[in-house]
Amino acid sequence: MQHGGSTDNYKNLFSEHSQRDTSTKAVVRDLKARVDKLEVIAEALWELLQENTNLSDTDMLEKVTQVDLKDGKYDHQKRKLIAKKCSRCGRMSNKRHTQCLYCGEVHLIGPFE
Repeated sequence: MQHGGSTDNYKNLFSEHSQRDTSTKAVVRDLKARVDKLEVIAEALWELLQENTNLSDTDMLEKVTQVDLKDGKYDHQKRKLIAKKCSRCGRMSNKRHTQCLYCGEVHLIGPFE
């Protein structure tokens, strides 16, 4: 029994949902591949550093911990902070600004910001 073409509406909704699901799966697959590639690159870079310096795994773990704690929480994540402390006057301002709004100090933007 059909009521005003509702079967067609359900088919369209199912088709749209199926396409979105396929698209989402493709995005997740792509992100996983990119993360896997970055993991290989990071390991290769670490091995190169070890071969050409006196750095140890302990040095790496200590640095990873320091970087992880920059946001105040040890959780293996790097949260983007929205505010930064001025090195000159110590006041907080939005990270989008390249200059302190209070004292005019120019803030250099790091490569990972």
